Amino acid sequence: MLRDAGCKAAFLDGSFVTEKETPGDFDLCWLAMGVDEKKLDPIILDCSSEGRKKQKAKYGGEFFPSTMGATSGGFFFSFFQKDKFTQMPKGIIRITLV
Repeated sequence: MLRDAGCKAAFLDGSFVTEKETPGDFDLCWLAMGVDEKKLDPIILDCSSEGRKKQKAKYGGEFFPSTMGATSGGFFFSFFQKDKFTQMPKGIIRITLV
């Protein structure tokens, strides 16, 4: 759906990019530039707490546009690249959608 809407790349975070044997969910930050939001499921665009619950129920994870600010400051793209406990830099997985 993101690719069909014009998204060029997404970045995967959450327990799918850890050493957890059984990941619980995923967090996905998608590049918003050039995306036709009318082609996306409205659930993906709702990043409120209730919207994120709906995302997890339908897709198994949460979606954040790269241009959205994280509660800790900065944008989600940067937020994903820091360990939530130590604030040390960490890797994420880029998924090219073109």
